[in-house]
Amino acid sequence: MKRILILFLFVALPSFILGQSNYVISMLFKAKVNRCIYPATEKVYGPGIGLEVNERFNNNFQSFLTLNLDLFPQNDVRTIINGKELPNKKSIVSIFIGISYHPIEKIWISFEGGPSFIPSQTYFSIKPAIGYYFDKKKKYGIDLSLTNIFKLDVVNEGSYGYLSLGFNVRIF
Repeated sequence: MKRILILFLFVALPSFILGQSNYVISMLFKAKVNRCIYPATEKVYGPGIGLEVNERFNNNFQSFLTLNLDLFPQNDVRTIINGKELPNKKSIVSIFIGISYHPIEKIWISFEGGPSFIPSQTYFSIKPAIGYYFDKKKKYGIDLSLTNIFKLDVVNEGSYGYLSLGFNVRIF
């Protein structure tokens, strides 16, 4: 009886549930170039990569989960102002969940949010984006996004933001 229950829970039930839905799941690889735009004291560039899993549940809407790694090699200096140390932003790992809207076939607008992990600290972030697909199969695309990390600057309680220009390739 235990084997039948395990078989049902892990094989039959998921295949029945997935077989009854019209959801389409795909995965994208993202390569991007980042540029810090605020605070004004940090105008640095850096590369980034990302992996996105999205689920199309409507012709115009998709939900997705994104994992990003953004590097800023020039931010390796630890800054101390008024006795407070600013976080070292050499690497930022972000996990976002969001939704995208496709008003026409090749253009999309998205909004996502989630935690960003900067060495030894975690902050809430948001990331609006706009993108364009080069082909009808949506295999290749480009996007422009702004990542805003809230309350990162402990001195003046400001945010940290960077623009990203990314190239996307659908894996499946």
